[in-house]
Amino acid sequence: MNDPEKKRLLTEILAEEADPGLRDALFGQTLQLVRRQRRARTARRAASVFAVFGGAVLMLWRFMPTGSAPVAHRETETKSYTLVQTEPMNKARFITTEALPFASQVRTTPGVEMVATTASAQTFAELDDDDLLKLAGSAAVVLVRNGPHDAELVFPNPEDRDLLFRN
Repeated sequence: MNDPEKKRLLTEILAEEADPGLRDALFGQTLQLVRRQRRARTARRAASVFAVFGGAVLMLWRFMPTGSAPVAHRETETKSYTLVQTEPMNKARFITTEALPFASQVRTTPGVEMVATTASAQTFAELDDDDLLKLAGSAAVVLVRNGPHDAELVFPNPEDRDLLFRN
C-alpha cells in the first residue's frame, strides 16, 4: 500500500479489532493469494509455449519422409569431354548503327542568360510596442515579451485576429 490515505484507513479499521495478530494474518493470506496467482500465470504461459512447440513438432513429423520408400537414382555416364554445338547467329539479332539524316539533326547554339541584382533603396522600419498596439486597432490584444528583443502580439479572440489579417 503506497498510498498513505489507504494505509491510515486500514490501520484505523484494524485498530478496532481485539486481536493484534489479525493484521499480520490478513497480510500473510493476501501474499499467499498473490503468489498462487503468479504461479498460475507462469504455468499457463509455460503450457501455451509447450503446446505451440508440440504442435510444431507434430506438423514437422507429419510431413517428414519415412525413409521406407527407396529413392530411384538414375545412373549417369561420366564422359571425359563436353560436347559443344554451334550454329550461325540469326541476322535479326545483329545491332547496327547508321548516320542520322541531315534534316533530322539537332543543333544547339550557346546562350547565356544574364541576371543582375541591385541594392534596394527601400528600408524597413522595425515596429516598437506602441506601433504593434496601434496595428491591432480596437481589437483586444495582449503584448507578451519573450525576451529583451522579442515580443508577441496575442489575440484572445480569434475572430479579431482573422479580421485584422484577412488579406
